[in-house]
Amino acid sequence: MADEWEKLSLDDALPRLEANDPTLTCLSLFRNKVGDGGAVRLADGLRRNTALKKLNLGSNDIGGTVLKCFVAWLRSNTLEELNLYGNNIGDEGAEWLADALRMNTALKKINVYGNKIGDLGVARLATAALRDNTTLEELILGGNNFGWEGMGSLADGLWRNTALKKLSVEGINIGSEGLEWLADGLRSNATLEKLDLSKTNIGDEGVIQLADVLHGNTALKKVDLRLNDIGADGAARIADVLQCNATLEELDLEGNKIGAEGQARLANGLRVNTTLKELDLAVRNGIWRVLTALIVLHCMMHVCLDGRLFENRIQSFSFSCVFISAALAE
Repeated sequence: MADEWEKLSLDDALPRLEANDPTLTCLSLFRNKVGDGGAVRLADGLRRNTALKKLNLGSNDIGGTVLKCFVAWLRSNTLEELNLYGNNIGDEGAEWLADALRMNTALKKINVYGNKIGDLGVARLATAALRDNTTLEELILGGNNFGWEGMGSLADGLWRNTALKKLSVEGINIGSEGLEWLADGLRSNATLEKLDLSKTNIGDEGVIQLADVLHGNTALKKVDLRLNDIGADGAARIADVLQCNATLEELDLEGNKIGAEGQARLANGLRVNTTLKELDLAVRNGIWRVLTALIVLHCMMHVCLDGRLFENRIQSFSFSCVFISAALAE
């Protein structure tokens, strides 16, 4: 199938790339020990290639300097997905990538997770990917070294952006200050649908700021808030959002500290909400409160508790009680 990944060695892939093989559309060189030397060879082999749609170069110890070899190709090529996960491109590589993005009209997804990119590199990427580029739909920036200043650059880009649908800053220690910047950008953004803020240390203060945005947001459908030290106060504000937001469909709160009080507030929010389809709590205390609230939803609901996924098609009160009892008994 044309849309299936082909896992090849660099030596096996190069002849087909140079020949512009129309059957090679999705190439994975993941963990292939490509390195800087191999990356230069790859860039040379790609110069006249127009068939490749997806390229995975994850975990190949590629540095930032060699990315300049790809700029000319990326500016005018038809590649739709570029995965640079777990390399070492740093701020320099981010700048070269940004240079290509300013003129690129084909890329829809870029993954630069874990590349030691700092505030300067993110600023360059934000300008190119979110302000100048009008086609990029997914940007994965997690696991890098920027902080709240970098979030300010992203917020500025989001304020003007009309194309991005998914943004991930997983594992970035932005704290509530960084979330404040992001919130400013989200208030003016009407297209972002998925936001990954897991492991970003935003705490209750950050969640409160995010909740203020979600009250009026009509675009976000999925928000990931795993492992953020969110307590009862944060859960209370999320519950308030659930009572008025009619767009959010998926919410992940795994690994937080919302406690019994927070769970009770969430249950109250769920009694009113009619749009949330997936909720991940991964807690045991308070299961009865939350699941009981789901009885009134009368719609499909996925609820993850203690890492287990339950599919709940609520048909009647009696069916729901059986479902809840079974969950509590395990």
